[in-house]
Amino acid sequence: MNPRMEMRKREARLLDDAIGALTRTTGLKATVNTREPARAKGGARVDATVRIEANGKRFRFFAEIKTVDRAVALATAKNQLRTHGRRGLLVAPYLTAELADQCRKDLDLQFIDTAGNAYLRAPGLYVFVRGGRPPTTATAVGTRGGGTATALRVVFVLLCKPELVNAPYRDIVEAADVALGASRVGVFRFPGPRLHRGRLTKA
Repeated sequence: MNPRMEMRKREARLLDDAIGALTRTTGLKATVNTREPARAKGGARVDATVRIEANGKRFRFFAEIKTVDRAVALATAKNQLRTHGRRGLLVAPYLTAELADQCRKDLDLQFIDTAGNAYLRAPGLYVFVRGGRPPTTATAVGTRGGGTATALRVVFVLLCKPELVNAPYRDIVEAADVALGASRVGVFRFPGPRLHRGRLTKA
C-alpha cells in the first residue's frame, strides 16, 4: 500500500476512535463532517472537520490529527491550528494528564483522544476530561512500522524461530525476507526483542 494512503487510513481510524471515546465519556454526539477537506477558511489545510452537538447547539471544529508525546509537540499543534481560533481541535492517540493540563491551562488548546480525555470550550460548551487510561490498541500516527507487513513478518519469524532473537540483524532480515532498515523500525515498535549492539535481546 502507498505510504500516504496507509497514513490516511491510520488517521481516519484514530479520528473515529477518538470521537467514539468522546461520546462514551461525555455523552456528547460527535460526527465527522468531512475528511481531508482541501482548505479551511483562511487557506490553512486541516485533516477533517468535526461536528459536536451539546445543549441543543452544534459546534464545528477543524481537526488536526497528530501524535503528541511532549509539550513542544502541543505548541506545534497549537500553531498549526492558530488560524482557526476557537474552532481548532487536536485529535491525538493519547494525552497524559500532564499534557491535558497544559492544553487547558497554558495553551488553551482544545483536544480529544482515544482514551476519552478531552478539552472543549466554546459559548455553551465546556468539557474537560483528564486521566483516562490509554487504549491498549492505539496506534501512533506519524510513526512507521507498528502494523506494517514488514514489521509483522519480522515478528512472525521471531515467534517461529526464537533462536533468532540473539542472531545478527542480517540473519533475521534474510529469514524474514525484508529490508534491513525496515526490520529495525518494525522491531522497535513491538514489545519483547530489542536492539542492542546490532543484535536482538529479550526485554
